[in-house]
Amino acid sequence: MKPTTESERRFHREVSRKEDRKLRARRGDMRGIWYGFGMFGMVGWSVAVPTLIGLAVGMWLDRTIERPYSFTLMGLLLGMAGGCYLAWYWVSRESRAANQEQDTEEPPGDERAAEDSAADRTGARGDRR
Repeated sequence: MKPTTESERRFHREVSRKEDRKLRARRGDMRGIWYGFGMFGMVGWSVAVPTLIGLAVGMWLDRTIERPYSFTLMGLLLGMAGGCYLAWYWVSRESRAANQEQDTEEPPGDERAAEDSAADRTGARGDRR
């Protein structure tokens, strides 16, 4: 059955895209579990290292400058904020790369080819032509 309205076409394209993604994952074309562990490690270290640097700088400032407020606490908070920003940066960068990788495998605007490939896999090609 051929989609008739624009919303049906969009729905069909989305289902085809997700089906293609699932098939690639089954074939093993997607990144593996070690990549996931590496990403978790990268996010963890990108938060931990700036936090520890901010803490160390704050402790050093507390020892060298006498003030009524705590440089250690400020350094900890600034380091943690910087680390969270770095983690967000790395995750968004990898997300963009994954989306670009996914977009290059199916050219945009080629709806007929996507419909035909999905129909070939499901065996529903029969009446459409």
